[in-house]
Amino acid sequence: MESTNLSRETAQSQRRWKMRKVVDTIARRIVQVGGIGVIAAIALIFIFLLSVVYPLFGSASVESTVEFVVPGGGSENTLYLSVEEQAEIALRVTESGKLIFFAVASGEITHQESLPIAQDDRITSFNVVNEHDGILSVGLASGGVLFFQHQYELEFTDSQRIIHPQVSYPYGEDAFVISDEALTDYAVGANEESLSILFTTSDRRITLLTFIKESSFLDEAVTLEMSERSEVTASDHVLGLLVDPEQEWAYVLDPDGILSVFDIRSSELRLNEKVSVTQGDVKPTLLKFLTGGISLLIGDSQGYLSQWFQVRNEGDLPFHLTKIRDTNIDN
Repeated sequence: MESTNLSRETAQSQRRWKMRKVVDTIARRIVQVGGIGVIAAIALIFIFLLSVVYPLFGSASVESTVEFVVPGGGSENTLYLSVEEQAEIALRVTESGKLIFFAVASGEITHQESLPIAQDDRITSFNVVNEHDGILSVGLASGGVLFFQHQYELEFTDSQRIIHPQVSYPYGEDAFVISDEALTDYAVGANEESLSILFTTSDRRITLLTFIKESSFLDEAVTLEMSERSEVTASDHVLGLLVDPEQEWAYVLDPDGILSVFDIRSSELRLNEKVSVTQGDVKPTLLKFLTGGISLLIGDSQGYLSQWFQVRNEGDLPFHLTKIRDTNIDN
């Protein structure tokens, strides 16, 4: 009887050992597969990083992929061109006020409309108010400014992504009449609370208008209410105008390379300093803001581009416009 019980215990013990051996073998194989998988994943990561970094060691090149006739015809001058962030739809603004949206890959027009400008009126100038938000403006022969905005709505279907261009008028479809003559040169600075317009007239007056933005509680529409007006007389013809987005500084450049810097933090044109941005017979040809509206980009007739911005000064002027760097793009 005892021998029978011993034999049963021995058989059960052998079965347990066999089962443990099977489990150990399976666990060992799983650990091996897991280890190999981790090594393979790390190797794939290195391969991916190498594929991303490798092109940096090659020389840059540009290839033309497609050419097409100017969408909407080439009989009109183009005031503005831009491409939305997906690089699929582009916008062309013409001198007659046409907004032409077209496919970047083919030039096919996808949408077209015209600005609400009266038939007896015409566009005399153009300005980019906010590049990031797509807010633009045009100056009119009637002395008005019309603001408009281009945006893009994404629609996803089962098989593709569709981009719908849209045009809106953030301050209404009626132009703001700010001058009694054609608006040929003006600058706009705008933030969330206010908007300033700087413009010149034929009698060399430089005028700064400051508007306060007011939002409607019903439809969230934004209206502009003029709060301040300031004028000075320019000593020479004006080549370029700028107002920074925070409406702290205004810049007036004349053909001889003298840049007048106005402090407008109190909504008045207060001359802070005059800076010569060119030397000798060199003439200025370009006055633009770099991204952010803080640094100035100034070009001249010798092909130089220089960067300027306000620097704190320990002297009589709290801020002094300083040239930071320049480069010759013709060489």
